Amino acid sequence: MPLSKADQARADELAKRASAAFAESNLAEVRQLYGEVLSIDPGHPEANYWLGYLECREGNPEAGVSYLKTSSDSAFETATWLAPDSLVELGMALNTLGREAEAAESFATVLERFPAYTEGQLKLAGEMELDEHLVESAIDACHRGLLVDGRHPGLLKKTAELLEREARWDEAADFWSLLREVTSPNPDIHLRIGLCRLRHSDNRQAARAEFEKALEINPDHEAATFALAERLDDEGAFDEVISRLERLAKAKPDAARVPLTLANFLRKYGRLEEAVARWRSGLAKAP
Repeated sequence: MPLSKADQARADELAKRASAAFAESNLAEVRQLYGEVLSIDPGHPEANYWLGYLECREGNPEAGVSYLKTSSDSAFETATWLAPDSLVELGMALNTLGREAEAAESFATVLERFPAYTEGQLKLAGEMELDEHLVESAIDACHRGLLVDGRHPGLLKKTAELLEREARWDEAADFWSLLREVTSPNPDIHLRIGLCRLRHSDNRQAARAEFEKALEINPDHEAATFALAERLDDEGAFDEVISRLERLAKAKPDAARVPLTLANFLRKYGRLEEAVARWRSGLAKAP
């Protein structure tokens, strides 16, 4: 039965006050006000969503699922804009309870009914990352999108980039690896995986393997060659360092950085005359 105009107005006013209280992190008042909304309109999608959200965040996923199911069902009828977030939140709560099949169904419904959701989350993450205080929220936005489509290249890439910004190198490497699985061979991805592995645990062998994979795809990749040269230098493979850089110098005769890098290694190995010649070559090409 539809609400009377007076009840609808009262529910709307209480929901507005609850939203303001949420913005001020007054969660006790949020609960009270949304509870009053539900006493008037038990199916109110926004009130059910936020009470479900709070229950989940406070470690009560069972209660959260109850609210979120009501929110999702009601949102399809009266607040379509809220439906995808309700379904994603519901899926997350179901996962917490070990009800993976139901969670997957919830996420699949979002992908089917709201195919623009993942791009919306990617856009939201891009906006949030502009504020250094919202990087974690940007990561969360990507995560929600990936729950719906775990093979979305843009979300995988953005998540990896954001994790790098937070110096969460091991997690970033995992997301670069996931991206590698869903895209065409890309040397930049292997380079990023290698650098992340190196920064996380100084795993030089794993890093070297990724740099070599990058160069298998593009033998003239400057950054991968430089990164591999550093690893080879650490291992004492001095001749291979010079060989790799000389080959790159021939492949990229206009690149100033290549002869300059080569010169630095030649100087390190005591080959000063060759180093001077390479320095001059590089400086002549530098802008």
